[in-house]
Amino acid sequence: MEEFADVFPEKLPDGLPPDRGDAMKIETDPTADPPFRPVIRLSIAELDELRKQLDQLLAAGFIKPSTSPYGAPVLFVRKKDGTLRMCVDYRGLNKITRKNRHPLPRIDELLDRFRGARYYSKLDLLSGYHQQRIFEPHTHKTAFRCRYGHFEFNVVPFGLTNAPASFSNMMLRVLDPVLDKWVVMYLDDLLIYSKTKKEHLQHLRSVLALLRKNGLYAKLSKCSFMQDETEFLGHTITKDGIKTSAGLSKAISDWPTPKSTKDVQQFLGLAQFYQQYVSGFAGIALPLSSLLRQQHSLQMDRRTTICIPSAQTRHLLRPRPPHLRPRSPHLCRNRCIRFRHRCSAAAD
Repeated sequence: MEEFADVFPEKLPDGLPPDRGDAMKIETDPTADPPFRPVIRLSIAELDELRKQLDQLLAAGFIKPSTSPYGAPVLFVRKKDGTLRMCVDYRGLNKITRKNRHPLPRIDELLDRFRGARYYSKLDLLSGYHQQRIFEPHTHKTAFRCRYGHFEFNVVPFGLTNAPASFSNMMLRVLDPVLDKWVVMYLDDLLIYSKTKKEHLQHLRSVLALLRKNGLYAKLSKCSFMQDETEFLGHTITKDGIKTSAGLSKAISDWPTPKSTKDVQQFLGLAQFYQQYVSGFAGIALPLSSLLRQQHSLQMDRRTTICIPSAQTRHLLRPRPPHLRPRSPHLCRNRCIRFRHRCSAAAD
């Protein structure tokens, strides 16, 4: 990696990202008033972290003082490692923003690309959104309010409704010469795949050269190189096939019995992530989907109870055979049929 050490800095360089002609615009309803909300009360620890992060963002040129009529509040969420992430609540702005319908890649189509590959390298961009500019005439719409003042972003912050679409469009143009040839991309996650080691080194160099050319940077601690097995978008990718991620599978199998329609929605949303592994998923999940029509407390019969969660997930989360198309008709068919019979018998 010494050849491309400049692509893996400890932190993003100070100053604005290069002007690639891809600055994110924020088109809003011209009849709507600029949204603003009161400052949210923060703890002493959160205020200390807020001042620290504001100083870093100001020094880097990622934010600037603002006099905008817009004003979203700041809050904090705790990350897995225990540190605090500063977030801006842009719900008011998002409500009046014209939606960018640029599509995100279908994960099942990305997985299809790995047939025949034996070596994988994964790249994770460093603070991905901050590597794209906000269209200068629209920076005032990103304004946020806090104990220490009123600021607006010069780069794309987290929380904007069109940020994923805008960032994905930028990455499509950056990677266009090699996209779907030996690299796939989902937002700031890139996976390079090859059949031989020699080929893989060439492919890796070509992708890193494109990142360098476009002034994009990756986080070395989250990257992996020349692997025969890797995690990508909730799946474990190997030369022998693709299987579900152990972490997500465990989350589904350990899911407690739902007590509200919101609980059911959350469980179904997670289970549907793996629906490409199962023929007839909608039929299997029907007892659960029917619960969403209930307005008050859940009324679960034996048919729905048996589907939540262990019996259902035990039949849903099976390893996918070596690089078959996700909706191949014979995938898991027998298991699904047996499971439907089991649910019907329980209902009777």
